[in-house]
Amino acid sequence: MVLSDSQIERYSRQIILSEIGGQGQERLLGARLRLVAEPDLIEQPLAYLVGAGVGSIAIATELLPREQQISLRAQMHGLNSDVKIETDQSAGAEFKLDLCLVSGPESLKAAWQPSQTKTIVAARLDREPIVAIIRSRPPCLKCVDEGFLAPIQDPGEGARIAAMIAVTEAIKILASDSDAEKVSKLIRIRNYSTSVEVVGGERSCAACQPNQGQPA
Repeated sequence: MVLSDSQIERYSRQIILSEIGGQGQERLLGARLRLVAEPDLIEQPLAYLVGAGVGSIAIATELLPREQQISLRAQMHGLNSDVKIETDQSAGAEFKLDLCLVSGPESLKAAWQPSQTKTIVAARLDREPIVAIIRSRPPCLKCVDEGFLAPIQDPGEGARIAAMIAVTEAIKILASDSDAEKVSKLIRIRNYSTSVEVVGGERSCAACQPNQGQPA
């Protein structure tokens, strides 16, 4: 995909960033992402992705009332007509990335049923928020941190920070060269500061091994 003059102008503030550039913006416009989020949390992250020019975004429709789906499509088309909003059922399973913002029992359940993509960015937005960036499997969300399996609690103070970190990480991955280094990592948010832990494939379980099914 070659950027048009209007697209260069629209995305100029991203194109000048070394992490994105012109080629990265072209990758964003050609990318397909699946977004999992609860109804009360989806609008702001979706608007950020749409504004960044992620070409096709499939929303997990089992989490959203039909009226909200229709409203979001119209609203996001008005924000950026370059972007197509799909449903994850109709769009198929060929996504470059699953972005899961977990803040309730339904989004937690959906996060354990990822599409066929091997790249997952998942934010757990309660207690002490945590963001997992998984570039290949193994590891999976279950073996990266057992806390992802715990029952959902009230949102932590850093929940919105964690959500935006997850969205930003997803955009960086979508804009990056597919041959770039694929490092899985865990980001913990405590008292508005972050710590990063690199996670290797030695963290594995039956759930993330090939042909072993989904996590229980």
